[in-house]
Amino acid sequence: MTSAARRRAALATVAVALVMAAPAAARSGTVTVPLDRADPAAGTTRVAYQLIPRSDRSSPAQGTILFNPGGPGQAPIGLAASVRRELAPLLEHRDLLLVDPRGTGRSDALHCRGESDAGLAFATHDAFVRAIGACGRQLGPRARMYGSAAVADDFEAVRAKLGIATLDVWGESYGTYLMTVFASRHPEHVRSIVLSGAYRVDFDPWGRDRLAAAHRAIALICARTRTCRGAKVLDDVARVAARLRQRPVRFTVKAGARRYPVVLDEGALAELVYAQGDPLLLRRVPHAVAAARTGHMHPLQHLLAENRRTRAALIADPGAAALFSVPQSFATQCHDYPRAFSYDDPLPARRAAYDRALGALDPRPFRPFSPRGWSRAGFEATDTCLHWPADPTAAAPLGPDAPLPDVPVLVLSGDLDTNTPPLAGRQLARRYPHATWALIANAGHTPTAGSACAARLAMRFVTTLTARPKACGAMRRPA
Repeated sequence: MTSAARRRAALATVAVALVMAAPAAARSGTVTVPLDRADPAAGTTRVAYQLIPRSDRSSPAQGTILFNPGGPGQAPIGLAASVRRELAPLLEHRDLLLVDPRGTGRSDALHCRGESDAGLAFATHDAFVRAIGACGRQLGPRARMYGSAAVADDFEAVRAKLGIATLDVWGESYGTYLMTVFASRHPEHVRSIVLSGAYRVDFDPWGRDRLAAAHRAIALICARTRTCRGAKVLDDVARVAARLRQRPVRFTVKAGARRYPVVLDEGALAELVYAQGDPLLLRRVPHAVAAARTGHMHPLQHLLAENRRTRAALIADPGAAALFSVPQSFATQCHDYPRAFSYDDPLPARRAAYDRALGALDPRPFRPFSPRGWSRAGFEATDTCLHWPADPTAAAPLGPDAPLPDVPVLVLSGDLDTNTPPLAGRQLARRYPHATWALIANAGHTPTAGSACAARLAMRFVTTLTARPKACGAMRRPA
């Protein structure tokens, strides 16, 4: 759901034979929209867009692709070059429309003090949650104005300004959530929908489906590599998790010129098993937990240190703010996503409500972790918005029974994805009247960004409005 900030290079092979000889001149601009369409007195904000013409301009465009790479918080205009490379065959005869969601990139980006502090990657869970709340308080009344419904309506304002009758919408990760909201609110302007790494708007805030997907992914990795047994790996995880609940391991990690304290506890182990849908990270877990079971913690410490250093580098990158807004990301999450507490309550009552809900959970679906341990894995919802300012308008942008348009839809799920699990993608596909669900072999999160086969399947779908769901099916060994 948050990993779409990285555009993978694997799809470059799809575009090599069809690289555009000369870039077409892009049409850039902004629209001014209300911050709160229900309250004109709240002011306005600018939403930036870029319309990139098709590479073959000898004939009229066959359509326009509205592309969103995920987030929330991602600014796609800054990714224009990589998107054009990845979708080059499709963009030969179609225009590409990129819109930076309000509060990101060129669309009056939101900022908070300390958002570029690499130390956030090494902060304890509780310290990170407090930092999110502090950012919300800095944003003040604007904090509630960045929900997905508002962003979807901004996209519609851009479409109307450009006079485009219908769009082929393409969303990855959180973009699948956002494009589903857009399609529901503006169905008459949607020709087709591609959802890569998809999940439901009413997703499970406790991540039980993500843990089930991790079980499945570990079993598949072991079977395909023949280097481990899935059941043995999960047993190792269970034993190590139990040990870390009693005796966390404390060490320091050097990042840049500083050293940061890190705690390897049950939540940190859950972070590695969750892996944010990255199969390359998950493939390294079996060896590390096998060593930890025998008392050798260094491989796990090394894996955790690498993961945190990578995150710290992304946070501290001077160019990162142009591509991703952390404040906007949490403004969207804290407005839209489910919560086990009420914003109407003061902080102690919120914490008590959250702890009661956590304590009432059946522990069986969370094995080999405890519910509290798995809740610290790093996925959205849980208690991340506990300190967020009160927001009386906070709600899901789409009801569970809201109608979705009867247009051709392709939903793609990676069979190794723990971030947006295959089950979640299949459930979302069932909500559309006319959807095809495809499970992509050996792919993790956002399969169109990591699987050449998935990218070809999706591009062909936009062209023909048909898809062979088993075209990228399971293979015996990883690709």
